[in-house]
Amino acid sequence: MTTTATARDAGVEVEVFAGGALSALRVSESATRSPALAETILRLVREATAEANSRAHHLLAGVDPTALGLGAAADETTPRTWRQE
Repeated sequence: MTTTATARDAGVEVEVFAGGALSALRVSESATRSPALAETILRLVREATAEANSRAHHLLAGVDPTALGLGAAADETTPRTWRQE
């Protein structure tokens, strides 16, 4: 199960699995010149992860999602070398 988040005005779309693993990233050519590209990608990953986790939790009603590794925030699964701090 994946969830997609899109920032059309920024030209970025991400698709993640529950738990935050990135399954697809689409970036328009114009978006590659944006100084806010990294922040946009991370924001979309957080949003899509929250939605995917919520859907998974609903589907697995009564099952503790942390037992399946679904409790981590996207920032916790993003390598430090990919972050803009």
